[in-house]
Amino acid sequence: MNLLCLKDFKDFEFDSNWSRFDYLLEVTKIDQEKLKKKSLEVKQVEEKKTQGFVFKLKYFRNNALKLESLIKKEATNFKLGKLNKNVGLRSKFKSNEEEEGGLKLKRSKIGIPSYPNPPPDLPENFKKHIVSNMGGSDWLLVIQKPIFFSDVNPGASRFSIPFSQIRGHEFLYKKEAEDLKDKKDMQVRLLEPSLEETTLNFWRWNMVKSSMYVLTTMWNSVVRNNQLEIDDVVQLWSFRVESRLCFALVKVDDVQKGSEEWVRHSKSNENGASSSHQEEGHGGCRRISC
Repeated sequence: MNLLCLKDFKDFEFDSNWSRFDYLLEVTKIDQEKLKKKSLEVKQVEEKKTQGFVFKLKYFRNNALKLESLIKKEATNFKLGKLNKNVGLRSKFKSNEEEEGGLKLKRSKIGIPSYPNPPPDLPENFKKHIVSNMGGSDWLLVIQKPIFFSDVNPGASRFSIPFSQIRGHEFLYKKEAEDLKDKKDMQVRLLEPSLEETTLNFWRWNMVKSSMYVLTTMWNSVVRNNQLEIDDVVQLWSFRVESRLCFALVKVDDVQKGSEEWVRHSKSNENGASSSHQEEGHGGCRRISC
């Protein structure tokens, strides 16, 4: 049972002409409003827990299906005498979980890295938007990493930037680094993969054996709007707008697909131009007979 206290009557104005019954009615009204507010808070917490549980259930179910398919494939290979002794289930079935401290993606020692090396440059459309639309400059790559389960878990609503994976702390001014170390957050603008701009909170989290930066507050909407999924490789770039810290989030897969399409388009144009020259070399323009 939640009793009323003086804080509940902070902005309340009493009328000296009220009767005792009037006072009782007003106190009852305040008590009902407090109870309604408390019920709403409890409901929101329960909904958040439910969302996280449903997401985890789908995640583990999908991994179970992958494991079942992999076991069947290994059994078939074994029967055919094609079982690779050097690469077992452990190396082929890449785990999407993170370690509690360092938030490192678990993968086999002989597995292929799930991100390009060296990292690709900041895409031209991002550069153009930063300079022309935001008046920004001095972009710097902060981290390139796969999306973890916790990065898309609605119950967590945050993007992790582990110290063990960032390329350096040079993107921060000395005063900013000190404030973050003192558990003060920063409001930063994020340029999403869709080139939409969102304001988030930037924090430093210190744990027992490691530390990391995190982007919070509106992160769930960033995940939904850009269809971020586990194992998507992303880059986080920092840049400055009038000395204020901003970030840009790039989906590396989108950049690579765009580059491949551009190469195919260029080759297609080259082949078309080549065939055109060949036709002209064999007697100029062709006549079309009707």
